[in-house]
Amino acid sequence: MSLEFGAAELIPLIERVMISPDVTFDENQRKLLCDLDTSLNYFEFILHLEERGQLRTADREAIFKYWYNLINEPTLASMRMYISRYDYEALAKLVKKTIKYRSKECIALYGSLRESDLSKGKPSLEQKLSPIGPCSIPGYLYDLGKYPGLVKGPGIVTGELYEIVDPTILNELDEYEGFNRTNPNESLFVRRGVQLTKPVVDCWIYYYSGEIRPERRIQNGDWIAYKNK
Repeated sequence: MSLEFGAAELIPLIERVMISPDVTFDENQRKLLCDLDTSLNYFEFILHLEERGQLRTADREAIFKYWYNLINEPTLASMRMYISRYDYEALAKLVKKTIKYRSKECIALYGSLRESDLSKGKPSLEQKLSPIGPCSIPGYLYDLGKYPGLVKGPGIVTGELYEIVDPTILNELDEYEGFNRTNPNESLFVRRGVQLTKPVVDCWIYYYSGEIRPERRIQNGDWIAYKNK
């Protein structure tokens, strides 16, 4: 089942569907996405049977607990965002019991866009993003000069979480971050789905895809504090 065995290949495909719906896929990629939707529709149907009293919760958990727990894995943030966006309502409702879903998708910012003084060339966040509060992002932060870069890792990075009020802000942020939607491999930063460490929320984040210098790691994981010291 693609949900279990193809996750490493599937997650980038899910993100491409959500970020650029018109992108084209080859036959194997289309099959993988079709298999995913078939699996999700099946698990959705099982939950509907439970809601109608045609299947006991204990029986559902005895047979399918592994699969529902798998959907809650931290690494599958993009899949949960996909489930929420494309109206797998019963699955989204189940996920909400362990992960703090919001009515709109969210994004976490950790670099220069945290600053209140948005200089020329930076997108205006007002009216398009609604601040939620501070957040902790899994990963390591590196000083790239004028801005920081986040890479995956077991560390903690300080950020700010926002609810996306106007989705057009993502177009502006993608351009600002140098993210090529149609060819992520050629991007300076890549937008990915991630589960935050605190609060436990699934959201968009920009990861740096270039070369890093280990000695430039920001040890406290806080760009603003690092810049102002």
